[in-house]
Amino acid sequence: EGQEAVLNSLLDPNRSEVTRMRALTSIHNFEYPQPFLVDELYRYQQTAQSSADPRDAQMGKMALFAMGALGYKVKLNEETQTKVGQLLAKHIGKTKTPADQIEALTAVGNYGGKELISKVEPFLSSPNAQVRASALGAMRRMDDPTAFNTIVKHYEQETAPLVRTAALQTIAEFTPRPEELKWVNHHALTVQHPAEQMVMVQILGKNGKDNPENIQTLRKLLKNDPDIRVKREIYKYIA
Repeated sequence: EGQEAVLNSLLDPNRSEVTRMRALTSIHNFEYPQPFLVDELYRYQQTAQSSADPRDAQMGKMALFAMGALGYKVKLNEETQTKVGQLLAKHIGKTKTPADQIEALTAVGNYGGKELISKVEPFLSSPNAQVRASALGAMRRMDDPTAFNTIVKHYEQETAPLVRTAALQTIAEFTPRPEELKWVNHHALTVQHPAEQMVMVQILGKNGKDNPENIQTLRKLLKNDPDIRVKREIYKYIA
């Protein structure tokens, strides 16, 4: 009943914009979301997306993000998770413009199902740097070796600092595995862009207690006289 009430508030055109917005932003609080909620959110998103009113379009975008979050693994309904994954796989394949692609990739990031890695990877070759960065961000909850290997492959081919940094930020969200820390240790001394160095320092530093080689790498990086911001970050983790 609670999910139906929230959905009715969102879909009722006689409700104020503030009320409908509150209903939409509260949807992610449901611990056991029902499949009908996913269906109705996606139907609403499709309708709002085609509206000439930018406020409706914005609500549609938020509905897609909320739908993605309903499928995240911390939710308790596996049937709903499956439905979200299927709808997002279908939706992302239909996107044409960079704006629509970024929106869809953000929703995938909220979902986090690793079965969508193959749907996300083609966007890592987009001519649009922001789309490529969003594709990397879409894997932030796909804490899986396949996701890591996919990110690394494209990171090593990428030249745009924005996208390379996004790749590292996604890796920083993963559970630190030995092979991943080994890769970061290896690359931390070769990257030149301060934003990339900052993320690598954070990954190594936060996992330095049980991995002394991380601290050794940070000391070596410090000797390379990096940007002052990077130095400050390193000093957070070394005595």
